[in-house]
Amino acid sequence: MIESRVADQLSPSNTHRAEEVINDIRKQTDATIQIGGSVAKQTHGGDDYDVDIFIKYPLSRRGDTISDDLAALLDKAGLDVERVQASRDYFIYHGDHDYELVPVLNIDDPSQAETVIDVSPLHVDYFNDHADQDIRRGVRLLKQFMKANHVYGAESHINGFSGHVVDLLVLAYGSFDDVLDAAEEWQPKTIIDLEEHHDTPMLTLNESKTHGPLIVVDPIQPDRNAAAAVNQASYDVFKDAAKAFLKTPLESAFHVPTLDERFEGAQVNDDDYTTIQVNVAFEDNRHDVTGSRLQKINDHLDRRLNDANFHVETSFIHHDNTSAIILTATTTPTTEDNVIQGPPLDQENHVERFKAAHDVVEEHMGRVIAHEPNQYETVSEALTDIFEDDYVTSRCQRITADKQTTPTN
Repeated sequence: MIESRVADQLSPSNTHRAEEVINDIRKQTDATIQIGGSVAKQTHGGDDYDVDIFIKYPLSRRGDTISDDLAALLDKAGLDVERVQASRDYFIYHGDHDYELVPVLNIDDPSQAETVIDVSPLHVDYFNDHADQDIRRGVRLLKQFMKANHVYGAESHINGFSGHVVDLLVLAYGSFDDVLDAAEEWQPKTIIDLEEHHDTPMLTLNESKTHGPLIVVDPIQPDRNAAAAVNQASYDVFKDAAKAFLKTPLESAFHVPTLDERFEGAQVNDDDYTTIQVNVAFEDNRHDVTGSRLQKINDHLDRRLNDANFHVETSFIHHDNTSAIILTATTTPTTEDNVIQGPPLDQENHVERFKAAHDVVEEHMGRVIAHEPNQYETVSEALTDIFEDDYVTSRCQRITADKQTTPTN
């Protein structure tokens, strides 16, 4: 069976040195320390995992700068760490793997939390209290399936399913297959409430938490939609992927495509179009931060090319070991000149200003339009210029067009 073969390939390894890192910290403090992340839940696939280490401070430290205390403690422990600014600063130790060292309040109930991160250890405890090995297997499969379809992760450049939501989906439905069966039938608005905290979640949850297509009531924080990050695009992609797999199960459905494979797959059978791979380098190594910047650069390129009279058929980011943008656009402008839409004819003052700003103006369908020469002859020329925009250069260290298909015409 396909799922069994994939599950075997995803069997978790434990090559991390979390206990060694914890021992280094324990030599400097008697604070309670807890491992978190997928390693703590045994839901990671192979060596692909994240390790959170929570250093718990007593509730009496509420309001104190426990991040500064932890910084001093880690320095004494001889750990060279990177400080990350957040609602409460945390630290990354770059060892054999990246270890996130997170100061939290030692709470027993979510109502005691000072920031959302204080609740994370309770999420780990909830999952481990309710999950057996079959559930963990289902989580590993669902994560891999979502990664293959580029909808895994709550970061702003993905707007997909977080690891916590994946956990809850498998707990709610019981297995990987059952999640896909349910997803195929998901409605425009789907509500999942494992602990049945609400009779009518749409009425009792804050309206700001119910805008998205998926509502997963957090089992230990009933006023929170754990799936608030999931946007319509990710929701639809996952539903379609579930339907396709149920119709034709293939092991390739779990394969996360490489950058080269995505470049090949983006090409269209039209001689008027070219596919370009834009590689982007960043000084910052925080995945979520650089992912957000990469998406903003992609949106800027898309907008500028369309404004310059090129048609962008598709554009998307690839953010893994390499950060890249893959776009498919017309090789040359779509018309001989660039048509600029002006104001409606009844807005006389605006019409006069528009006419004064452009040499060739005509009236068309109740408004004025202008004809301007195309700024660029080819999309490559346009990109070379757009790469120099302040908007782009301020967000990355280096950007280059490294690969392009050649039209045959």
